[in-house]
Amino acid sequence: MQMRDEDFVKTLFVASTHDNLLFFTNHGRAYKMKAFEIPEAGRTARGLALVNLLNLNSGEKISAAMPITVFEEDSFLLLLTRKGIMKKTAVSQFESVKKSGLLALSIREDDELINVMHTDGNNEIFIASNKGMGIRFFETQIRPMGRTAMGVKAMNLTEDDYVVSAGVISQNTDEKLLFVSENGYGKCTEFDEFRLQRRSGKGLRVYKITPKTGNLVGVCTVGEREELMLINSEGVIIRMKISGISIQGRVTQGVKLINLENGVTVVDMAKISEEQSEDGQGNLDNQPE
Repeated sequence: MQMRDEDFVKTLFVASTHDNLLFFTNHGRAYKMKAFEIPEAGRTARGLALVNLLNLNSGEKISAAMPITVFEEDSFLLLLTRKGIMKKTAVSQFESVKKSGLLALSIREDDELINVMHTDGNNEIFIASNKGMGIRFFETQIRPMGRTAMGVKAMNLTEDDYVVSAGVISQNTDEKLLFVSENGYGKCTEFDEFRLQRRSGKGLRVYKITPKTGNLVGVCTVGEREELMLINSEGVIIRMKISGISIQGRVTQGVKLINLENGVTVVDMAKISEEQSEDGQGNLDNQPE
């Protein structure tokens, strides 16, 4: 895919032409369209800006996107904000979405939607903050709510802290948690290092923040055969294998993942799933771009 400067591939997923695509914005609104409504393009094409496909309001940007084949009553969306508020809503409530979109989450003016996760209602959730705190709890601690509800507190944050990202911990999996800091350090840590707690707590120290590492940029669940993409503040992208990132304990600073010049930081991260890492499925050059 051709990309503009300081842009990179954030989400890759497989969808059939008649799947519904749900888009969620930082303002807490949801938009829906069929996959076939997105113009087909060649492998190296840049694609079409979503502002040309969705009736986005001023200042709105896409925070999450996902395909939905069937709007089931027993599957859910977990919506998470920067201030640590989380809401659980049945997927079926998003079956009818107007072209102008609809409210998916009531949100305060000083907050924004940063993550949406699709679950079966019986998983564990892990949330991490910019200052290196994290909390793990059962999804069942959050009851399903209507679309316009505000949600409940998932993590109690200090005044100068905010949520960077979250992940769904599925049962019977060999996945691990991957942490990346703004100065290019990272590590993988086993789930067992983080004990289960009640939601809305302050959580545990999950990353050793030092002047060398900088604060946390993101966290996600990863498998050994998946890959990671990092983008720095100058728009340079690097891709690496998860298997090459060392496994370390809970309160450690990790290892250097990317070399950065003075004043340059990691600004975002994204994983590439095992299926998409195969040739012909989201294949990218291994060199920085």
